Amino acid sequence: MIDWKVTARTREAHIRVFTEERDRPGLLLVDQRVNMFFGTRVYRKSVTAAEAAALSAWRLLKAIDRVGALVFNDAQVTHIRPHRSQATVMRILEAIVAMNGALQANLDTPPNSAMLNRVLESAAQLAGHDYLVMVISDFDGADDDTRRCLMKLAQHNDVLGVLVHDPSATHLPSSQDLVIADGHLQIELPMGRQRVRRDIHELASGRIAHVLAWQEDIGVPMLPLSTAEDVVLQVSRLLGSRAGARTGNQRSVIP
Repeated sequence: MIDWKVTARTREAHIRVFTEERDRPGLLLVDQRVNMFFGTRVYRKSVTAAEAAALSAWRLLKAIDRVGALVFNDAQVTHIRPHRSQATVMRILEAIVAMNGALQANLDTPPNSAMLNRVLESAAQLAGHDYLVMVISDFDGADDDTRRCLMKLAQHNDVLGVLVHDPSATHLPSSQDLVIADGHLQIELPMGRQRVRRDIHELASGRIAHVLAWQEDIGVPMLPLSTAEDVVLQVSRLLGSRAGARTGNQRSVIP
């Protein structure tokens, strides 16, 4: 709007610009499926995801924003609607702890890769406009439908993917036979064979690269978090590098 008094005094047009403060809820999608019960270094993927979610929840609350979550495993989803309170954050953490504590190698519940897309569809119904949606997962089972769900969410919201991964996906262990079990079946992998090592490396690294490529393909930032390093240090480093890379009037989607 024009500031008429200043304009009359200076004989030059002066305009006042007002920025409306708007509520910006945050929605955390936290993966605690059985595929997250894996780690070869410091943490399991499920623990890395839990800590990243906790950091994000408290940060959102500190920014005086509402925060909610969809915490899911292979069989169920816990819905926590966004509210601006410590009690809500504690409910989110309790849901994560409950599902994390239930994880074990010999679970009777079979792995359910389709649960990721189901949760993304639920998030699209819950998040209207101007939400910050954080998907914290290893993206196991991600497919074209996952990509479409993320694009749908990103049409009216800021979406951030946190890709939790273990170093073994890209750095295979020493050349020795490994026995891998899921609690029911087991298989022996002859890691000393070059062809076996090559095939496993291409499969694992290709899946990670495919998910990270969504940052360029559909404009959804993807932050990789490793199980081999402290989560806080990684987040600080990743957010610092992204802040340095932003130019112009780009809007940060990072809480």
